[in-house]
Amino acid sequence: NKPLIDTLIRWLLKANDCDLSFPYGEEPELSDIFFIPHTQGLAMNLRSCLSENEPLPRDFTQLFDDSLFKFDTDLIPEAVKLYNQLGVKHEPLTLIPPQFETPMPALQPAVFPPCLREPPPP
Repeated sequence: NKPLIDTLIRWLLKANDCDLSFPYGEEPELSDIFFIPHTQGLAMNLRSCLSENEPLPRDFTQLFDDSLFKFDTDLIPEAVKLYNQLGVKHEPLTLIPPQFETPMPALQPAVFPPCLREPPPP
């Protein structure tokens, strides 16, 4: 695929060294031919696996790894030290009141007379 992409890029860049003409009846060989195995034949020859699994422990809670997810306070002292290293005051967060902008003028209700239909003639 790389020779094909290189030729295509040279052609798109309008380079003069791009030769797209080939002799009649011949096609350029862009890559070697790779034969794939006969997958249907291989699928018919199933082989069993004779390995035994390790016995499971009686206490199934030993199978869980608690170190992957946990709630603790081990990293809080390091986070407090970062305030001094970064030169940031260590104070609780405060609420910044939002300031909403109204880009449109105040709306005024538009009043139109009702459209009453005439009753049908008798």
